[in-house]
Amino acid sequence: MAAASSIGFVFSDLLRTRLGLFLAYLGTTVLTSSSVARIDGPLSVKAARTLKEYHDLFHSACLERPDIRHAWPERALVSWSHS
Repeated sequence: MAAASSIGFVFSDLLRTRLGLFLAYLGTTVLTSSSVARIDGPLSVKAARTLKEYHDLFHSACLERPDIRHAWPERALVSWSHS
């Protein structure tokens, strides 16, 4: 990603947390009758990364000083720029 970007990048993604999994189950049960959403929502949370895993990923990619924040509700907000 760093090589493809002249400035940097920013993205938001789900976090794998107990609260996030609970909210996914609750939200898909209360807000939809779609069996696809009821299966996909919790599976997406289970497949997500933790904040530590994001830090480890950036470290292994030699991308220094990423800004990784916890955002509501149970999301990661990640940004990085060329220094």
